[in-house]
Amino acid sequence: MSMWPFETGVSIRLKKDKETLLKNRNRWLYSGAIGSGLDRCQPGDLVTICTHEGAAVAVGFANPTGTLSVRVLSFEQTVWTEKDLYRSLDEAFRQRRETLSENTCTRLVHAEADGLPGLIVDWYDGVIVFQASTAGMQRLKSLIAAHICSEWKARACIENTDISFLKQEGIENVLPLFMGDVPEKVTIREHGLQYLVDVLDSQKTGFYLDQSDNRKRVIQLVKSGQTLLNGCAFTGGFSVAAAAQGATTVSVDVSKKALALAKENFQLNHLDAALHRFVVSDIFDFLTQDTMLYDTVIIDPPAFAKKADHLPQAIKAYTQLHTLALRRLKPGGYLLTCSCSHAMDWGKYESVIRHASVQSGRDLRICGRYIQPLDHPILATHPESEYLRTFLLQV
Repeated sequence: MSMWPFETGVSIRLKKDKETLLKNRNRWLYSGAIGSGLDRCQPGDLVTICTHEGAAVAVGFANPTGTLSVRVLSFEQTVWTEKDLYRSLDEAFRQRRETLSENTCTRLVHAEADGLPGLIVDWYDGVIVFQASTAGMQRLKSLIAAHICSEWKARACIENTDISFLKQEGIENVLPLFMGDVPEKVTIREHGLQYLVDVLDSQKTGFYLDQSDNRKRVIQLVKSGQTLLNGCAFTGGFSVAAAAQGATTVSVDVSKKALALAKENFQLNHLDAALHRFVVSDIFDFLTQDTMLYDTVIIDPPAFAKKADHLPQAIKAYTQLHTLALRRLKPGGYLLTCSCSHAMDWGKYESVIRHASVQSGRDLRICGRYIQPLDHPILATHPESEYLRTFLLQV
């Protein structure tokens, strides 16, 4: 008996002047583009998207409660079935198997970039942690979890969806899904190092897999005997990578719990945590009071601009943070800075760096611009799928 949770025959029509959105393969359709039909939809309905004249041209998930009204699943089809769901999942899995290499962790599904809007799936050495942050994906999560566990022989599957996203879809209460023998922590291996991941009570899905390439850059950049400041350190990924090369590290984070796990990660890699500092502090406060100079500083703050109207204040905060960080670098030292704010594009980000260079009185070389790793793909026609931007700067 099929568990497919959608009815057929639900359709919406675009306004005549908005049909070019589909020709341009826009994955997100806002309420201003919808001519009719949205009022007949429930959150998460699977809808056929039609032109103003009624020709079916695409299929997607509807959200009648917010301004982001439709997330497109396919421009090639007007009906989307259980078979199509599994085909999209399997294609994402095929690509990840090609890039997994020696690591035991990866992102298996990256939402719109894998044709599965609202779905994030991360793999932690036999344990699946996923987020189903749209009403449509909430309806499908049991089918998705069962398929992933079967294909990857997972021993556990855990849902860790941010309820704030679902509230935007008209969903107030969610019963998280758990399958299998769910552990409190999982040990993963990345670039020859090991990390403990708290998969039950942590930020995102438990570990910042999107920083994998940057942790490898730290391994290549940092030398024995140098010093590294890891601002917004979380569970110490960058700190462990640097300490393994013989550097002395300072890890700063507002979460005492995260830093406790960072210390465990040092011990897991046979690194003496007592030789390193772990400071529970806001990064702005720490940088204002700290007087030490470092060979490398890493800044990876939470998103300051989750929405476009947050951008002016975010730019001010980013500029202040970079100015403070640059003053803590030795001549010739490196700043690895990351932004996960969607609204902070490359131009605005570089402008922040220029202003911080002026305000700190430090000349900077831009040594590299980096995007998120291969397992976090960016869809060319969906710029929102690019969210992580990194600069490597040298004083």
